[in-house]
Amino acid sequence: MKRLQETVCPFSIEEELDFSEKFTRTYQENHSQDISTCEAACLAVQFPACMCPPQDGDMFVGRYYSPLVQFSPQPGFMDMGYCMDHDKWDRWQKSGQLNRQQEETCRRLSEFWQENGTKYFITSHYPPNVLQWLPYENYFQDRAVAHPLYRMSGTHLDYLKLLTLGVDGLHQQIRKKQQYAALEENNFYQALHSVLDTFSRICESYVDEIERLLSQADLNSNWREELLETKRSLLQIAHAPALHFRDALQMVYLWWIYSGSLNFGRMDTYLSEFYVNDLSSGFLTQERALKLMCGFWQMIELKNRVYDSRIVLGGKGRKNETNCDQFCLLAIDTIRKMRTTAPQVALRFYHGMDETVYDAVFTAIGEGCTFPMLYNDDVNIPAVSHAFGVSEEIAEHYCPYGCGEYVLEHQSIGTPSGIINLTKALEVTLYHGKDLETEEVLGLDLGGLETYQTFEELLSAYQRQVEHFVTVLAKMEELEYIYSGRHCAFLCFSMLFDDCISRGRPLLDGGVRYLGGTLESYGNVNTADSLTAIKLAVYDKKIISSENLLQALRDNFSSNPNLRRILTNLPKYGNEDETADSMLVTVHDHICDTIKESVKNTIMHSYLAVIINNDANTVLGHLTAATPDGRGSGAPLANANNPQGGADRSGLTAMLHSIVKPSIQNHAGSVQNLKLNKEMFSENMIAKTKALLSVYFQNGGSQIMITVVSRDEMEDAVIHPERHQDLIVRVGGFSAKFIELGKDVQQELLSRTLHG
Repeated sequence: MKRLQETVCPFSIEEELDFSEKFTRTYQENHSQDISTCEAACLAVQFPACMCPPQDGDMFVGRYYSPLVQFSPQPGFMDMGYCMDHDKWDRWQKSGQLNRQQEETCRRLSEFWQENGTKYFITSHYPPNVLQWLPYENYFQDRAVAHPLYRMSGTHLDYLKLLTLGVDGLHQQIRKKQQYAALEENNFYQALHSVLDTFSRICESYVDEIERLLSQADLNSNWREELLETKRSLLQIAHAPALHFRDALQMVYLWWIYSGSLNFGRMDTYLSEFYVNDLSSGFLTQERALKLMCGFWQMIELKNRVYDSRIVLGGKGRKNETNCDQFCLLAIDTIRKMRTTAPQVALRFYHGMDETVYDAVFTAIGEGCTFPMLYNDDVNIPAVSHAFGVSEEIAEHYCPYGCGEYVLEHQSIGTPSGIINLTKALEVTLYHGKDLETEEVLGLDLGGLETYQTFEELLSAYQRQVEHFVTVLAKMEELEYIYSGRHCAFLCFSMLFDDCISRGRPLLDGGVRYLGGTLESYGNVNTADSLTAIKLAVYDKKIISSENLLQALRDNFSSNPNLRRILTNLPKYGNEDETADSMLVTVHDHICDTIKESVKNTIMHSYLAVIINNDANTVLGHLTAATPDGRGSGAPLANANNPQGGADRSGLTAMLHSIVKPSIQNHAGSVQNLKLNKEMFSENMIAKTKALLSVYFQNGGSQIMITVVSRDEMEDAVIHPERHQDLIVRVGGFSAKFIELGKDVQQELLSRTLHG
């Protein structure tokens, strides 16, 4: 299927500024009331005004234009809740599109939202220690040990409830609770009614738009038929439950856009019955179902949220495994046909699952698809139970989202609100709290490499440095929850989380069952390999002095290239070397346990590490000095739980044995990327490849993301990108077309060992 056309902006700049002023006035008129009333009023202004008409070829409606001022949990820039897109204003200024009056309007809006937006409301309540140690939020350009993040991500909604109750059924459920509500609860319930009314208006506005399109005499006949079917679905879901598979797809997509949730959760559990029933009744053919799914995939890809857009298939705890598995096979066929970078699809598998589904995954991966990613329920469910402090029955609802973090579907949230660069933490510990290159003070001055008399003293100082920043980050996440919860009701989330309606409370004001937080940890492997190098070379064997090592790190080894060769040849994680692997386990357990324990001083139910990756290993590497493992200044950090690129020199089996050693019981997600040669998926080799991965999973492997490629293909794509338009690779927590990646990320991918 051809790619859909890009969404056309529905506004002129003047119209967008008029909308932004109207939204702002609505906020001003309502913000003194309770947060639910205000949010519902603002959403009624934003929707359906920012929904865009369907374009030729669209099988579903739901195109959305992100306006200058808006309410969004995760708008795509570093903000949340009520916010203004200052980058858009900057682009307008640079392109000379604004006249004097429009410039003044933007300035006035900016002044208001900088003092009234949700992020400002949160940060204005930070205590001095949070402001001191988390001064920079732009991790793309600011050198720091840790950074705050602002978004409300990782929410997974109860789409089955939406589809089976429908708008009117949800109204009825709310009214039943409303009979006994106190005033504050009643305001919340009234706001939920308003949110449902706005959703109905979105559907009705699209019906009007489709009727306008259908009136055109020259309309393509095939698209005319699709529009008629879309209109039928919209008339159904505007008030009633979904009736057919197409209705369900359309309803899920519209609420996904409307809510800003960005993840789809366990899709087979809520779509399979619609799919199977339509097949059984003859209402739908297999061919037509695949076409609908491809159209659905296209709309998700159009949203262009490659770090999100997660769909989870399979797993224990499904009510009708047979029907769910039929949907899984349909989804895998869609992956093979579409070959897109979004949605990100994961398969949760387990002992006793239908082998047909598992085999279909390997067919897709062998063809060069990076999806589905594989998650091992047999080890993940007990691990989630332990880490989250819930029963295994509840842990069956775990969902990987974003770049690989876990939450409990429509029961918990766990937005990653911070980044810690462990390699930077070690860097400042080696140099009196200062950046090795800029000498800016970035951390605690606990001494320097030359002052630590033993390795144990150095390790203790590094751990104290990390503990200091984790304490600050935990407090920051707690405050983000508290004050965003006092500013926003997140009504579209509250509608479809398990307890909000029954409790009469918004999501972050007592509504969510498990209030979880997560902290993204980067540089774990480089830190461990660096500590191994220091222990062996400086303290045990004494072949390098602390002074010479510090000087080499400061000048990026230019004064002593031989020293770099020594460091590079020391043991590295990923080779089944006990010295290197045990150091990684030490670093891993320390950061995970420190984060997990820090929850005791917060209101959160859990606070857990996530060892995931988007392309932050490359971004943060740019801002990190040379490291004692031999990595050069500015070079990428190792990706998540993977060995440093090219450091795993002992073969695939050794690497797989190494990466199962870090515990999975003390964090909320860790990802492993594997780059395999195409030959490993040939007819002669596929059985051996499956057997190898089966042993990895039996040994405790929790997850794997596989890219099947040849090195020659990737190298040629760097030189001749036009020849490799469809080469898709797994970068970290997202997939991308190789030719669309930056040169630095391409080189980091090339540095990873190609096995097979």
